Amino acid sequence: MKKLFQLLVCLPMLIQLGCSEDPTPTPTFFTADMGASPMMPNPMPVDGCGTGPACQAGDICRDGTCVPDVRTCEPACAVGEVCDRATLTCRTEEDGKCELDSECETGFCIGERCQDVDCVRDENCNAGEYCEENQCLPAAVECADGDGDGYGIGPDCLGLDCDDTRADVNPGVRENGQLLCDDEIDHDCDGTPALCGDVDADNDGITVRAGDCDDNDPEVNPERAETPYNNKDDDCDEATSDSDVDGDGFAGGLNGTGDDCDDRDITRYPGAPEIAGDGIDQDCDGEDRVATEEDLDMDGFSEQDGDCDDNDATVNPGATEVEYNGKDDDCDETTLDNDLDMDGVPFPEDCDETKRAVNPNIEEIYYNGTDDDCDENTVDDDADGDGYPFGENGTDCNDQAASVNP
Repeated sequence: MKKLFQLLVCLPMLIQLGCSEDPTPTPTFFTADMGASPMMPNPMPVDGCGTGPACQAGDICRDGTCVPDVRTCEPACAVGEVCDRATLTCRTEEDGKCELDSECETGFCIGERCQDVDCVRDENCNAGEYCEENQCLPAAVECADGDGDGYGIGPDCLGLDCDDTRADVNPGVRENGQLLCDDEIDHDCDGTPALCGDVDADNDGITVRAGDCDDNDPEVNPERAETPYNNKDDDCDEATSDSDVDGDGFAGGLNGTGDDCDDRDITRYPGAPEIAGDGIDQDCDGEDRVATEEDLDMDGFSEQDGDCDDNDATVNPGATEVEYNGKDDDCDETTLDNDLDMDGVPFPEDCDETKRAVNPNIEEIYYNGTDDDCDENTVDDDADGDGYPFGENGTDCNDQAASVNP
């Protein structure tokens, strides 16, 4: 029987080439294109696969290798039908089996049938879910989070929580000088509770809390110098007027637009006393008044004689200067009515007009017997302010520590 089988195999070749007696003949293999002999099992592949059971369902053998069967029906199947890849014909799902999930209108191909289920693998589920018995279930979260704000301890937490008893305290909370401030709670876990107004919107380095009166304008803050007539409080100080630079109560302006004809001179304003013949327009009427020969106050001096106030008989060049009466009695600017020591501080702010080194701008020098700063609260012989004097006749043994005294 074996000899007969070999003869049948070699017969076609013997006709053309003749039979070989080589004891190790080159074997001949059937390919998928040759088909199977009725006297042999399915032909074997040259490189590992042939047709049929050699490849798994959904794959075909191509050039000796199993590859996915991407053949499809042309034209495409209608809704409710699937493509039978074996015959490349359309059929309804009820008529036959499925091979791929893509053949199912809904669900997945399970047991060669389309089944309407959530999943067959974890990757079919959303993030944070896993597949179990074809259902997507929530995955266990590894985060110890006492207040439920997402922050706590564990790999699935958004981050560490500095107070896991309050949901409004975690690194994700927005805390600044406008929200959640002045409550002594560190809402954003940065180590410091926010202060209301502690915000610098214009990035000029000064916060609202620090005195910025316009936090939308970087040119306005307490460190700026006042710029007159720009309609801004540049230095955030109401005492420095934008329109009345000399503080005489009359507004000046650019290019003479204000009522004050000289906003740098406090003696010049509308209605100010005019000094005749000095070449200065004190009352801002546009001209200097001409001195007259009249002696209106009958003090023996006219304006032409140098009377600087011809309406007051006690004021004239022959009078003696009376200190601190607010008058230029002798009509001589060199004899001072106030600030006799010329330290820049007038009486009564200056407590000693005989000493230039004594005024409110001077720092107190202790134990010299002088009230240098004109401040009765800084006692000359009590540097620590504990109420006990120090020195030769004092009772304080340590005048540098207020907590040390009799």
